[in-house]
Amino acid sequence: MDAQVRSEPQQAGGVKTKIERTNINCVPGDRLCKAEEKTMPAAGTYKSEDYIYASLAGRAIIHHLDKDVRFIGVDGNNKASRTLPSQNDIVTCQVTSIQTNMALCLIWCVNAHVLRQPFKGMVRKDDMRHHEKDLIEISKCCLPGDIILGKVIGVGDNGRYLITIADKEFGVVIATSEAGATMIPVGWTEMMCPKTSVREDRKVAKIKQTT
Repeated sequence: MDAQVRSEPQQAGGVKTKIERTNINCVPGDRLCKAEEKTMPAAGTYKSEDYIYASLAGRAIIHHLDKDVRFIGVDGNNKASRTLPSQNDIVTCQVTSIQTNMALCLIWCVNAHVLRQPFKGMVRKDDMRHHEKDLIEISKCCLPGDIILGKVIGVGDNGRYLITIADKEFGVVIATSEAGATMIPVGWTEMMCPKTSVREDRKVAKIKQTT
């Protein structure tokens, strides 16, 4: 999807981001690019047979996160989304730090809507898994930099959105190994570096396949 773009670099919570507003005019059904591990559909697009297609008429937008993660969307109104997270919304987040009883994160995508500015979220220890909660170790579920998929369950006293990743379809969707490679899921509790074959603990999301 090569095109001239207008970039809007931003930084929030220590995470560098960039929104690229391309000059690509789309109509529904236009194929935009190949869907890959770090390239995902957002508002105004959908995935079919490993490609991302436009579902709206408008201009293509590329929203970059750290580690080359990007969301491809179509802006039908040329306005940034003002979607606010609500209870039961599905959110895509980037973990920014972990503590003994929680993981802090930034919410970058609400359902299919990529946000211009992120909302602050947190995943509490008890919301990491449904079973053996007393044995949960945050560092074995997610680490800073991981991209996670979760569901909003409320708002905490500190104003952060409360997120659960306990259901099997939620958890880590993208993680980078110490060698700098995108890791491959090997079951629902581990991911493996394709360069070194070293395995790391994660609470891996069981992504539903759609066509």
